[in-house]
Amino acid sequence: MNKIAEADEAPALSRRETPAADAGRPVGLRVLLLEDNPMDAELILRELRRSEIAVLAHCVESRADFIQALADFQPDIILSDFSMPSFTAIEALEILRDRAENPPFILVTGSQSEEVAVECMREGADDYILKATLKRLPSAMLNAIRKHDSERERRQAEAEVEKLAAFPRVNPNPIFELTARGALTYCNRAAEEMARAAGKSPEAILPEDIRLVIQEALRTGRSDLRRETNTDDRVISWSFFPIRASQVVHCYAVDVTERLNLEAQLRQSQKMDSVGQLAAGIAHDFNNVLTIVRGYSQLLLEDKQLETHIREPLEQIAVATERATNLTRQLLMFSRKQVMQPMPLDLNDIVRSVTKMLRRILGEDICVHFHYSPHLPAIFGDDGMIEQIILNLAVNARDAMPRGGNLTIGTNTIDITPEHTRVNSEAKVGQFVCLRISDSGSGIPAEILPRIFEPFFTTKGVGKGTGLGLATVYGIVKQHHGWVEVLTERGRGTTFRVFLPASASVADAGQSELEAHEDCYGSETILVVEDEPELRNMVCEILRQYGYTTLSAGSGPEAVPIWRQHAARVDLLLTDMVMPGNMSGKELAERLKVENPRLKSIFTSGYSVEVMANDLGMKRGLNFLQKPYHPRALLKVVRDCLDS
Repeated sequence: MNKIAEADEAPALSRRETPAADAGRPVGLRVLLLEDNPMDAELILRELRRSEIAVLAHCVESRADFIQALADFQPDIILSDFSMPSFTAIEALEILRDRAENPPFILVTGSQSEEVAVECMREGADDYILKATLKRLPSAMLNAIRKHDSERERRQAEAEVEKLAAFPRVNPNPIFELTARGALTYCNRAAEEMARAAGKSPEAILPEDIRLVIQEALRTGRSDLRRETNTDDRVISWSFFPIRASQVVHCYAVDVTERLNLEAQLRQSQKMDSVGQLAAGIAHDFNNVLTIVRGYSQLLLEDKQLETHIREPLEQIAVATERATNLTRQLLMFSRKQVMQPMPLDLNDIVRSVTKMLRRILGEDICVHFHYSPHLPAIFGDDGMIEQIILNLAVNARDAMPRGGNLTIGTNTIDITPEHTRVNSEAKVGQFVCLRISDSGSGIPAEILPRIFEPFFTTKGVGKGTGLGLATVYGIVKQHHGWVEVLTERGRGTTFRVFLPASASVADAGQSELEAHEDCYGSETILVVEDEPELRNMVCEILRQYGYTTLSAGSGPEAVPIWRQHAARVDLLLTDMVMPGNMSGKELAERLKVENPRLKSIFTSGYSVEVMANDLGMKRGLNFLQKPYHPRALLKVVRDCLDS
């Protein structure tokens, strides 16, 4: 027999899907019958109908059907005869014993043997009902179900308590349990280790106003209360979670020192980037003005018949222009917009090359020590810029030692690990060459340390510094994809550590500069594209004085129709890199080269931008001219490019 039978007209639903009935009686019970006698099964169902218990009954009599019904039918209760031809109640109980969650099991049998009842109860049956006394079956079923529900809820509660109890023990963060009066009743191992590291008891490291916070948490039930403590240079964040039923508060402690340091570094980096963008824009515009001043003053000075009272003021203008040019160059280095001519370099060689200059700059009262690391890997950078780093840091150290002292310059190789990057957000994993410059000076006060790389920030008196020295160092290092770390202590000196990426290339011994041509005259036609009108006019005038024919435009879109009209006779494009009109100098050159692949180009700029990449084959002195430039430098680059 293997069938499903419904009792009376009640809907045949499982107890999980139906609301509870009056007096706590379940409605729509799923009953699994282990019975081989159809008449006995009908008697059991009839008794259930009399008690108004709606059931969905499923009858089985074999082991295989019983196991299948447990999975598919999912009974709320099992009613089983003791013995069937191929299966027994004891065997059914053995099957249930291996399952994690089982429904109640009631033995319903015609045998009046006490041994049978005891054996079944020992194996896990919930009750024993004789078929001759089925009137007790409905109440026995309800009692068994209630007992199972209560036991299941107890086990779930115990598991929840056990899980909650285990949570503080295994949590890696320090956890404290406190009473309403602030008494510490428990702390986990992590909390004990935090207190031990601070050399205090667990109670002593809690916030001072802990009792007030606990009272507020228990009174309001808020779980968003936070406190921060700062001791021994460590910042601890405390979170409070009230358990009002037990009148206790769980307090979680997290060391947020590293996170706050990283956030401060990020804000500083963003501020420096913003200032760098501003500085680069100012320097770029100023370089255009300086180019005009420098160009016209030099043109006037080349007049051999110029009277002395006019020549001398012009020479002072030229000197002042050179000083202004150096200032803008430093601004561009800070903002990482200075044109860089990188090559494989040996940092030890660069340090040696500036030794004589350093001794003259620093004076006799400062003793310089060098510590060179042998077999130093090459770095890929601009030698002039690296020298600028050393000179600026050395001068900064000199100013920190007004009565003399010791300056130590060292080099070594360092492998940066992921742990180091978690302490310094600017650091990168890999092999780096480190330049160390240490002084025995006064040190840097903690309150100004975050600002030392800002341009124009200086603690020196008026007229004693521009505030661009360390800003220039910062910009050059960032342009070389490195970073700077500062270690300082009041009264005991400062150490700057500059990290530059190690290169797999071999350091070059040097690079000879292009020799200047005395004859810069020519007869070719040059298309000059520059958005600054005064600068454009000056460039055209210089070129015309040396025999060249010029065509001019103020932007890329303006230059295109001029090119199309005179393309056959244009020999060279001289263009600014950044111009209005949604067309850069690079884009203009690429567009014109499509029509004439043999067209040569020279690019000028007040700073280096991303478009000035290797794909343009740019090289200072050949097809790139840095603003502000000398008229002779312009003529030399033009002649060299045309003759190359």
